[in-house]
Amino acid sequence: MSDEKKAVCLKLENVSKVFAKVESDDVTHALLDVSASMTSGEFVSIVGPSGCGKSTILRLVAGLITPTLGRVTVDGKDYHMEEPFFVLATQNPIEQEGTYALPEAQVDRFMFKLLMRYPTVEEMKQIVLMTQKTMDEVADGVVDGETLLRMRETAKEIPVTDDIINYTMRLVSSTQPSSPEAGETAARMIRLGASPRAAQALITCAKVRAMVSGRFNVSHEDIDALACPVLRHRVKLSYEAMAERVTPDEVIARLVDDMKKKRR
Repeated sequence: MSDEKKAVCLKLENVSKVFAKVESDDVTHALLDVSASMTSGEFVSIVGPSGCGKSTILRLVAGLITPTLGRVTVDGKDYHMEEPFFVLATQNPIEQEGTYALPEAQVDRFMFKLLMRYPTVEEMKQIVLMTQKTMDEVADGVVDGETLLRMRETAKEIPVTDDIINYTMRLVSSTQPSSPEAGETAARMIRLGASPRAAQALITCAKVRAMVSGRFNVSHEDIDALACPVLRHRVKLSYEAMAERVTPDEVIARLVDDMKKKRR
């Protein structure tokens, strides 16, 4: 199995079978399987992808806020999740009926939005052959949680110059139609721009990208390369852009090109 296909082996403890937090009228109900102790170390799920989109807005928000805060609260008692952990959500682009759109403030909590293309013929062949050999889910651990935390601390030490910081701030500000940094593209194509969380995500991820590339400084190219995955879910297009079938990535690419011209 190639390194790209190997999974990071992490251990999640101190949460036992917390399935969902449901808001119903004036009463909040916590659905728990109390057959095991809350400190048994068995982690099942906070909120599943199959029920996420069809939940009520309050239930959905509760399910997302809980893991991002790093704890689960049951009957007023906090149960903290051991680091490292992360929140992953999936979206089916062809099955939206009967689902609720995630509020912008909750979408903003996700660092990346990654687009998964349809598999090629060769990739589809590998998928089929893999399931024909065994139905077991097999993954080899390549790093433990403690090492991953040390890697995260190392990435924080990667220096970022004032020039890169200012460039990133101007890029994020250029997504706001009312900002002085905004040009014609944002004024015509964007209804809502990115928040300060986007700037935080760009700088944080650029440090990791630089380190993985074997560099000990962040470059403009790091910021440009991360612009689409960090901004595509934070930028809301105008009705004019949607009518012209312009994608968020196309708008972001134009903004990056405009910033490159100003940099020269």
